[in-house]
Amino acid sequence: NIAQGASVTISGAGSLDIAGNIQKTGSFDAVDGTVRMVGTTGAQAIPANTFATNYIKNLTINNASGVVLSGVLNLTGILNPAAGTFTTGNQLTLKSNVATTAVIAPVTGTVSGEMTIERYVPARRAYRFISSSIDATVTGTIRSNWQENGVDAPGWGTDITGAGAEDNGFDASGSNNPSLFTHNHNNSTSGTWTAVGSTKTRLLAGVAYRLMVRGDRTVDQHLNASPASVTTLRAHGTIKTGNVSVAGLNTAVGGFTLVGNPYQAAVNMQTALAASAGLNKQFYYVWDPTLNTRGAYATVNVDNNTNTSGSAATRLAQPNQAFFVRTVAGAAPALTFTESQKDVTSVQTQSVYRNAANNASLKFMLYDAQQTNTLDGFVIDFNENFNNAIDDSDALKPVNQDENIGLMNDGKVYSYESRNLPVASEVLPISHTQYRGTEYLYKVQATGLTAVSAYLLDKHTNTKTLLANGQETSIAFSVNSSVATSSVANRFDVVFETTLGTDENAFANGIQVYPNPITANQFFVALPTAIEGNVTLKMANLLGQEVYAATVTATGSAILVQPSKTLQSGVYLLSISNGKETTTKKLIVK
Repeated sequence: NIAQGASVTISGAGSLDIAGNIQKTGSFDAVDGTVRMVGTTGAQAIPANTFATNYIKNLTINNASGVVLSGVLNLTGILNPAAGTFTTGNQLTLKSNVATTAVIAPVTGTVSGEMTIERYVPARRAYRFISSSIDATVTGTIRSNWQENGVDAPGWGTDITGAGAEDNGFDASGSNNPSLFTHNHNNSTSGTWTAVGSTKTRLLAGVAYRLMVRGDRTVDQHLNASPASVTTLRAHGTIKTGNVSVAGLNTAVGGFTLVGNPYQAAVNMQTALAASAGLNKQFYYVWDPTLNTRGAYATVNVDNNTNTSGSAATRLAQPNQAFFVRTVAGAAPALTFTESQKDVTSVQTQSVYRNAANNASLKFMLYDAQQTNTLDGFVIDFNENFNNAIDDSDALKPVNQDENIGLMNDGKVYSYESRNLPVASEVLPISHTQYRGTEYLYKVQATGLTAVSAYLLDKHTNTKTLLANGQETSIAFSVNSSVATSSVANRFDVVFETTLGTDENAFANGIQVYPNPITANQFFVALPTAIEGNVTLKMANLLGQEVYAATVTATGSAILVQPSKTLQSGVYLLSISNGKETTTKKLIVK
């Protein structure tokens, strides 16, 4: 009972348990803290206008007899339906703004009735991978929800364009080009984007879309130069609760499936993927619209909670977010979201999975010359328990619309590769494609490299830059599309040399052999300019049987070695001598 002229305010982490009826003529301010309905002698009600401005932060329903909402209420924090039935009266809105989005904790009670879910979208003309967390009302469609039923309301909804314009529920534009897509994997490794044919179809939870968000519905779609604006998408209907199994996963090994988060809460993808079948359990793929000019993919490693691209993406897939998962060999693919996978905490405790003393990594980030945009990135994770072959600990790179960088292995590009600890003379080729500018900058963070030093080799300028261990190294470079070696995809390699101060001599330090592993019965030996005259190359298997021998002249350029006989898979030793000094390099043939 709050009398006229009296007030109750909940602040900070404060909470107030209410076991009976609410009667008030004074003020009840719950825009912060938590209200818990904990009655034990019968159902409770939350009358209309109970809370000041009809806003509340956190609301817990823990009454086996149920709680009924009898008026409009806006919730900004966590709705926790712990016990009993919470009857919304179709008057609850879960708010979203630049700072926060309201979520629903694991539902151990019941939620009855409809509610409105909001999703704030910052001002940037870019695609979003998005899904709904509610099943719209029976008559609710994409148009009546995300398009505000065609009403141009400032700050709300967005224009969705497509063929047939208004006849198919779309908004008219100068070209009527489609802006809403689904992903049709066709049980293949890549799949295709398919334009949605109409927005007059029902909006359903967990259905994944790629949506171009240009801003709210007041943005002029007849002008491509129209500035973007912030907007909030909203949808009205019933929330998804309980187990949600994903249908139609890609059955092709290596194939991608676009999946939508069906819950109004973050989902711990480490937990979800661990319980899946036939899917890669270590990685999922997020489209981050803040990267590059138009957005870029970030590969998230759910085990160590990192990503490849400097994105804010973590192992927690956000409410209303869609993302890619990848099929692997083995069992038929299956993925089920459960209430226990929800995560509504603000602080995550990271698990330790590997011995840090045996870990090393290289993290590459690509920027434009002004460093205004993160364009793309990839990660190489080294550990003595990993191998250099492609397996489920390696993440194939999705292709961006703009610049793409990744690590090449066996003819494919990877955004995250887990490898054994690097050894001297090992060479890792980088793929860099779709150059759109002329001036770029790599930033490379090297961690844990002790036995060897890593260098970035620019084969166009014939320069090597030390990637200093424990530091971030910046390497600026230019691209000229009219010069093939400048804009070629394989311009850069990561090369490893023995760290100075070890027993390896200076002669050995300057020699590079690549690629390693060998996949095409040929490789290069790069000799430093300090080596002159004739150099003898001898290659033998581990039984001591010589498989190649030649004498070459050091010219300062890489020497192509092409054995006449096909090299069988295995480990070989390459002896390199200038008559005074000799070094031996280990080569792997795949």
